[in-house]
Amino acid sequence: GRRILTLVILYAVVYLLIEAIKITVGRPRPFLSLPDVITIGSLPDSNSFPSGHAFLAFFTAAFFREKWLWIFAVFVGISRIYLGVHYPADVTFGAILGIIYGLIITQKIKLLQNKRTQSS
Repeated sequence: GRRILTLVILYAVVYLLIEAIKITVGRPRPFLSLPDVITIGSLPDSNSFPSGHAFLAFFTAAFFREKWLWIFAVFVGISRIYLGVHYPADVTFGAILGIIYGLIITQKIKLLQNKRTQSS
């Protein structure tokens, strides 16, 4: 219960962070810049860098530390490139940011839990 609520709040913060970076960097999507990119599905209208999907997938894997989530995150990243909506660097940077953010948040939660345990 509480961990899921924490995750939802963190996702909201992450979304705002990713959107701010996308606006700041202003990198167009591959299908807008490269004439031979074939896309599948609906086309996003936001900028390309970094990949929010990769960020969230790798953040979730780092947060929960489940093997299947890491595998899923890799497939999410590959799919974003395959679908023509991200460059490899977009996905790589999103994944790195997601992992770092996930590890930092996990560490902060552990520190808070330790403080609560010690003060009880």
